[in-house]
Amino acid sequence: MENVFIIVSDHDVPAALSAAATLERYKTFVFDPSLLDRLVEKGLSDVQYIEWPEARDYAELVRGARARASQIEGELTRAAQDFLPGGSLAGWQFLNLYYLGMAAGWYQTLWSSVARHFEGTLPHVFVCDNPSHYYWPSFVPTLSLLEVLKSRGIAFKAFQYGERPAENDLVPALFGSNAGPERCQVVAHLPTCFYDYRYFGSEIRGSGLRAMNLVAKQWGPPVELDQQVDLFRWSDAPSRLPDGLEPRAQAFAERMQAVLEQELRTCIRTDSYRHRQARHLASLMKSQFIMHGMLQAYFAGALPERLVLSDHDAGFHGPLVSFAEQHKLPVLLVPHSKITVDLEFRYRNITSLVHPMQGEPIVDAGGRSVPQHLLTYPENFTATSAFPAPLKSVGLLLNALSLNGVCAGRYRPYIDGIREIVQWARKQGISLSVRCRPGHSIIRMLEAECGLSAADLKRCLAQSMAEFANSHDLCLMYDTPTTGAIDYLRNAIPILNPVPEDLARIESCISNPRLIPRGSVGTTLELLETFASDPQCLFEFRRRQFGDYMALFAQAQPMRKFL
Repeated sequence: MENVFIIVSDHDVPAALSAAATLERYKTFVFDPSLLDRLVEKGLSDVQYIEWPEARDYAELVRGARARASQIEGELTRAAQDFLPGGSLAGWQFLNLYYLGMAAGWYQTLWSSVARHFEGTLPHVFVCDNPSHYYWPSFVPTLSLLEVLKSRGIAFKAFQYGERPAENDLVPALFGSNAGPERCQVVAHLPTCFYDYRYFGSEIRGSGLRAMNLVAKQWGPPVELDQQVDLFRWSDAPSRLPDGLEPRAQAFAERMQAVLEQELRTCIRTDSYRHRQARHLASLMKSQFIMHGMLQAYFAGALPERLVLSDHDAGFHGPLVSFAEQHKLPVLLVPHSKITVDLEFRYRNITSLVHPMQGEPIVDAGGRSVPQHLLTYPENFTATSAFPAPLKSVGLLLNALSLNGVCAGRYRPYIDGIREIVQWARKQGISLSVRCRPGHSIIRMLEAECGLSAADLKRCLAQSMAEFANSHDLCLMYDTPTTGAIDYLRNAIPILNPVPEDLARIESCISNPRLIPRGSVGTTLELLETFASDPQCLFEFRRRQFGDYMALFAQAQPMRKFL
């Protein structure tokens, strides 16, 4: 039988290369378009992308995963009332449950649909031996593959690799008490704000309020505030915790694990792996419970006036929001990358501050609108009043097509839309440059399917966003929007958003369609046809779009106003 490597993640590659060393021949099957380039570059043999025409609808998958994560957190909240009377666990494990639901929903359907490709072969399956955590590689995708292979009587070889060391016992080192003239008035926790943490820090300091920064477990930028609270492994010194907190947290975790064992049955059907997943999440929740208790003890003497959080949870948001809700403290939510998507929390005293390019207004986990204000970001604006010039060059800006193997759209409409744009540009005699998202390139597919030059694609990929933006007359931000559009808007470079299929809400909120027109590929090309035939129309659109962007900033406020 023919040996076939089934690759789910580029983390599979070292294990696959080790297995390959013992074989004369094998094929490599990949189901994520974004992996093809990387697998070829890393030396795997005969790499083939297997298309899935009946792919799950991404918007439906997102809605289902969000709804199920909220439902499970509702069950956890009901089970936790003996430990947190009247409290809510909304947001404590939402992201982990959401990504678990996305992976299970995607891969269970995928493997059933493509199983015919494995008949008559000997599949080699590489199992990342980790429970699901965020969107990181885990055993969830390949477990459902093994179930399908077993159900069809297809023999296989399985290889385990890569157990990740647990860091579930990390919490902020909140010892002592918040008292005296140096007491903290603002608690800030800003994971993943790598682009804007200096601005946020300066605004918090500029408010005149004394503030502390809680260091994040992951993705923590060095925010400089009056007080830095580093991380602490409570398991190394449980005696430092408030009296009775650790045994109570253990009882809480056992209750949570029992609920999770039941609620995860449809996601993970293998008992031993479901037990590991439930134990992992319960361990995280134990540390969250301990953090909540430490917040209560530290701020028992004097509460802060408000919390400032990024919109990207790195594990501490749940207990922080529960603490704020318990004490009716206002929470300011700032974007980790300019815009914010719908919230996983139900607390009503959260205010969202967003960049002026934010698209749809957001809602909370209960479907209710969240107060939202435009935030003044430090930007430089550049424009010219030069006389209208012909459209000579267009940049096509691609976002990632997938995350952890889950595709945000069907491959065939996606690639067909790009081909249509390429053909239009060639017919018009207009130069077209295409930039893939770094780390998610599809260069070989674009070369084979659309006739684009691999050398040109690599050259554009090597450019910064600003360099790419300034190298053409107009940008087509293809499919899922990106906050990289700001480089175009602030420099008066016209930008449009053609989409091959309707976007999911989680994607459409990234940009304002009244500012950056969104439409089908065909509709967008009709507008481009007008610009190509009449430079005056392009000039007027450029001037109007830049003016509209500037006008949005006239409505924005500095962050310190909300502090």
